[in-house]
Amino acid sequence: MEEMMQCRRRVFSGTLKSLSMRSFPENGAEVHYHWATNCGISSARLAKCAKRHQCSSCGYTSTRSADIKRHIRIHTGQKPFQCTICANSFIGKSHLNNHMRTHTGNALQMSEAVSPRLCYLRLIGKFNNYSIIHVHAPTEDEEDFTKNLTICGNDVQDVMGDFNAKVGKEEEFRAVIGKNSFHSISIENGNRVLSFAASHNMVIGSTLLQHKYIHKITWRSPDDSIYNQIDHILIDSRHVSNLLDVRTFRRANADSDNFLVICKIRAKR
Repeated sequence: MEEMMQCRRRVFSGTLKSLSMRSFPENGAEVHYHWATNCGISSARLAKCAKRHQCSSCGYTSTRSADIKRHIRIHTGQKPFQCTICANSFIGKSHLNNHMRTHTGNALQMSEAVSPRLCYLRLIGKFNNYSIIHVHAPTEDEEDFTKNLTICGNDVQDVMGDFNAKVGKEEEFRAVIGKNSFHSISIENGNRVLSFAASHNMVIGSTLLQHKYIHKITWRSPDDSIYNQIDHILIDSRHVSNLLDVRTFRRANADSDNFLVICKIRAKR
């Protein structure tokens, strides 16, 4: 006799080559089953499909323990996520993010000018928050500017600006810079940027993606004889797949010898 086992996620019957759904009414509701001997799905795999975690108060079930912890806060009244502007607190982080927009009116949560060369911006996103650090690095004869940069938190981290750094194509830093830099050899400021990115698990997006040379150049001399790529955008390696494009836009009238650099970042979980 074929063994019939219940699965709350999928409904298969027959062989793996010919699958069809079957359902049986039970107490007014449809319950789905596997024909275990036909489809070959083991009992251990079916156990993973079941909702193993259950709330002790109301019987709510879920396949993830994190969902149960979040659900229990409804019964206990705990609200661990507190607004930094007012006294309101919330059960989930997504509820807090929606509330923060009532204070700012948009996605901007906070901004701070740390120094004349460093500013900080935090944006609220649908799936992740974004921490953006803008820098204006000194020239080669100045001290190391990266010691003033701090990266923390679970946000999508972006460091961008005028680094005054030529980044090369060194093989030992290939995981950080890729192979599409405008320059071949890194200068001193470039080595500082590479060390900072490697120590904070970040990548340089402006040298990672392939573009024409005219879309890599970020600075030109007043006599139009020297071209460099010294403005960069860094992003943490966890979200590098969200980085869609980084390139220079030469037509922007910024009244500067630096060109406008724009990046596109995809928002996803």
